[in-house]
Amino acid sequence: MSYIGNEPGVTNFVLGLDRFNGTGACTQFTLTRTIDDANALEVLVNSIQQDPISSYSVSAGLLTFTEAPSNGANNIVVIYRSTATITFTNVTTAQIADGAVTLSKLASGLLPTANITAAFNTANAAFLQANTPSHVANSAAIYANGAFTQANLDFTGITVSAGTYGNATVYPTITLAANGRVTAVGTASATIANGSITAAQLDFKSANGVGAVVLPAGTTAQRPTGTSGSIRYNSSTGQFEGYTTSAWGSIGGGATGGGNDTVFFLNSNTVTANYTITSGYNALSAGPITINANVTVNISNGANWVVV
Repeated sequence: MSYIGNEPGVTNFVLGLDRFNGTGACTQFTLTRTIDDANALEVLVNSIQQDPISSYSVSAGLLTFTEAPSNGANNIVVIYRSTATITFTNVTTAQIADGAVTLSKLASGLLPTANITAAFNTANAAFLQANTPSHVANSAAIYANGAFTQANLDFTGITVSAGTYGNATVYPTITLAANGRVTAVGTASATIANGSITAAQLDFKSANGVGAVVLPAGTTAQRPTGTSGSIRYNSSTGQFEGYTTSAWGSIGGGATGGGNDTVFFLNSNTVTANYTITSGYNALSAGPITINANVTVNISNGANWVVV
């Protein structure tokens, strides 16, 4: 169609109206469209058109009358005069033409930035380079295979006997294949049963059949808390001693002296702890002997203590 002057613009106009029931008291009614201009409406009450200046006003879709319309069923009619904005909350791909969505319509951060794009391009180029033959029929995969082949050749000349090594009852075992690879590792949690160690296993002799066991040693003042059956070397007296049920006492060794002499029998000259000479035994000490205060030497019936 031809026009004289400018071609009129195209707009959306959707005819519509609302109906309300008057109550004779209510003055406000909510419209179905968000309208802010009273002149955009035509309002009739009981078929009588109302004045948009003196009879009603509208704001954000709320119609307000200056006086409550009379009681009636659908006696209030609102006709929309203005254009309506049509919005879509769900748009299907069929409603969007190919190439119609521009970059400005996309949310920020939806597409990779220039730096990210550059990084992807660099990575892609690196993969292409790795897969591209650098010289006659050789690619990155062939180079890698060659490296493994060379590493395997480095083990040439090493002889390994396949088998299982170790003692499962004492420590973990290890199983080797003929090529030297470890194929299995055992676990062991050995426990030595009471009474399972024989006298032969307690032979402390050296390889040539001679030697000695070194016992704990210390002075008289360094004696530990006694436990029956304990033995030690007393460096103060130069003798071995053991602990019975109540005290330390000399064991073996006999007389001592300088070099290889065995002339002197040594004993302490002070009794510092209570002691009982058991019945059926005699005791001999070289005096004088001092018995500390509050210390008692008990000589049982049938026992003797001789101080010389």
